[in-house]
Amino acid sequence: LEARALEIGSVRVDPRLKDRQGSIAITAELDSHIEAAALVIERDGQRINEPLTLDDGQWRGHAEVLDPALWWPHTHGEPALYRTSLALSRGDETTTIDLGCIGFRTIEIDRGHGDDFRVVVNGVPVFCRGARWTPLDPVTLTATPDEYRAAITQAREAGMNMLRVGGTMAYEDDAFLDALDEAGILLWQDFMFANMDYPDVE
Repeated sequence: LEARALEIGSVRVDPRLKDRQGSIAITAELDSHIEAAALVIERDGQRINEPLTLDDGQWRGHAEVLDPALWWPHTHGEPALYRTSLALSRGDETTTIDLGCIGFRTIEIDRGHGDDFRVVVNGVPVFCRGARWTPLDPVTLTATPDEYRAAITQAREAGMNMLRVGGTMAYEDDAFLDALDEAGILLWQDFMFANMDYPDVE
C-alpha cells in the first residue's frame, strides 16, 4: 500500500513562566487519520512526553516543566532553550514533527524612574545595548538561516544584547527569530508603518 502523507494544520505552542514553574499549552489541528498525539519536550537529557487529547476537532495538551532552565540575554546568563516536537501515531506508524525551540523567561517594563523606563528580564534589570536591524538583502528583503545566524553572531560578539526592527522595516521570518533566541539577543519589534498616520475609520 502507498503511504499517505499527513496533513498538519495550525499548531500553537504557548510557553509560560510563573513562580519558577514552566508550563506549555499546545493546540494543534492534525490529520483526521491521527490516532494518538503527544507533546515532547527535551533538553540536556531531560525528556517530557505529554499525551494530547482530541477535543472538538483539535488536539490539546498541557505540560509542566519543574524549575526550568531560564532563557537569559547572553550578557546575563545562558539563553537556555528546550526543543519541542509532536509524536504522532497512525496505525503502526509513528511520525515526529519538529516544532522548534522554546524558552522560559519573563519580561517586564519598569516605569518607576521618572520619565525613563528599564527592561527587567527574569526579575533582573537589563541595560540594553544594540542597534537598529535592517534587511540583509535590500532587494529581496530575505536571507537564509545561515546568513541570519552569521550576522546576529557578529552582533553578539560586538556586545549587543538587543536589536530593533523599526516600523519602516519589513517583518523578518522565523529564521531571524530563531537566531536571536539562540544567541541570547532581545528583540524590540515595532509595528510596521509605525511612523505613519493611519487613516480615520468611521
